[in-house]
Amino acid sequence: AAVVVKFKGFSAKLNEQISVGAGRLRPCEVGPPPQDAGVYVVERVVEVRTTKGRPEYLTTWVGYDDQTWEPAKNFVGEAAKAALAEFRRAAKAAAREGESGEAAAREGE
Repeated sequence: AAVVVKFKGFSAKLNEQISVGAGRLRPCEVGPPPQDAGVYVVERVVEVRTTKGRPEYLTTWVGYDDQTWEPAKNFVGEAAKAALAEFRRAAKAAAREGESGEAAAREGE
């Protein structure tokens, strides 16, 4: 099998045809990646901030004490996406409760 790599905006003579297994491309492996492959498991999402107009999420990691700010695109895999969705759901519910609490406080004045 071969893959054709086309460079957009350049001459077609620069396109490459690369055979799978020729050193530059590996066939897809079956199963989860090995633990030392640079894949980290999300423990939970703690907080959100906006940087340059894009949300970043403060994330804790399984087996690590450090927390890092990650964009949503870095949440790959079902478990990571589920943790992000759960955080968003909880934040939305908290925002709704905050709004109703503020409205009740204003009515009580």
